[in-house]
Amino acid sequence: MRAAGLGTLRLIHGNALAADFAALAGGHPLRVVGNLPYYLSTPILFRVLDQIEAVADMHFMLQRELVERMAASPGSRRFGRLSVAVQSLCRVEPLFHVDPGCFRPPPRVESTVVRLRPLPPAERPAADRRGLDLLLRRAFARRRKTLANALADLVPRERLPALGIDPALRPEALDVPSWCRLSLALHGSATERGL
Repeated sequence: MRAAGLGTLRLIHGNALAADFAALAGGHPLRVVGNLPYYLSTPILFRVLDQIEAVADMHFMLQRELVERMAASPGSRRFGRLSVAVQSLCRVEPLFHVDPGCFRPPPRVESTVVRLRPLPPAERPAADRRGLDLLLRRAFARRRKTLANALADLVPRERLPALGIDPALRPEALDVPSWCRLSLALHGSATERGL
């Protein structure tokens, strides 16, 4: 066997959406690798991100459009909830594209292999993760509205300028550190409202 002497492989048959990566890691960060089912890619990504402390790095083959959204810059039309959630915790490195002809039968979409490297804790923008997810869901469901209008029921308009955020911006124009700052402000607002 060509892999003899390289270590032990433990195969776990289970649901990735229910996986406890910290328990699987056993104190040693995991290298997570997979060709994720395209219809479940986003939920699986969020599951791994929720347990980022147990992860050394991730290598996934995903639908090309999804990788483009993960790596998108603020101001682009692909920038959204997934971009902010991933970039607030990881460096996104698209590695190479995989042509549909490499598969049998060929899919109707193109694929990309991407590497996600968790940012060291000191380099991650401070954020309230629950608040950030709530903000992103709300704002990007209303992405054609201004931030002030999209988030009116969560963050008072007058708080935005105090955080260095222009209330007239659309959600895709706000950078990742600003989204994280806003999540901390939301956490304070929620505490004040008794939520």
